[in-house]
Amino acid sequence: MASRAFRGEIWTNVHPYILDAIVKANAEEVDGCAGGDKYTAKATELLAREFDGKISVFYTISGTAANVLALKCMLSAYSTILCATQTHINCYECGATEYNLGAKILAIDSPDGKLTPALLDTLTARNAKYHYRHTTVVITQPTEFGTVYTSEEIKAVCDWAHEKNMSVLVDGARIGSAVAATGESLKEMIEKPGVDALTFGGTKAGAMMGE
Repeated sequence: MASRAFRGEIWTNVHPYILDAIVKANAEEVDGCAGGDKYTAKATELLAREFDGKISVFYTISGTAANVLALKCMLSAYSTILCATQTHINCYECGATEYNLGAKILAIDSPDGKLTPALLDTLTARNAKYHYRHTTVVITQPTEFGTVYTSEEIKAVCDWAHEKNMSVLVDGARIGSAVAATGESLKEMIEKPGVDALTFGGTKAGAMMGE
């Protein structure tokens, strides 16, 4: 029987199309410094087409770096991040968020890896006596269980957070899989529900590196 484990990029190879594209690009003369070349400009243009509002795009070498950078823009001093226990930043990134940002992660178990307003209420009530400064909610789309949030579920989390002056980050290391599974666009899944920041994964979609 084939394994049903939800594996990451360390279990698969770079897609041949991407390897071919890298070889072709490498044969061309460099036309700009880091971030100022035509390929970076094209990637930014393609991402911008996915949304109605203006976006800012930053490129990193890994998903962990992307999550830390995004959260750095969203957190204030002594901030607390809320997430499900199984969320990637809490399980797989070796404490990078707390170490680099000086932020506290508060997590709650979820039967399917998803956060809901009810779980967030439980999490904050459970820790109310500690007077944490809740700043940001982080969800993973798809989750570490392979489950996928609907746009309505994401909106419910965003509404809960925004009512409390909090922001929402979607860790989209596998966001391409979520788009394929739901048939929704990034505008429908991310922008319309009110997500404040998205890390857009390439590595788990067959890229050699880059988020």
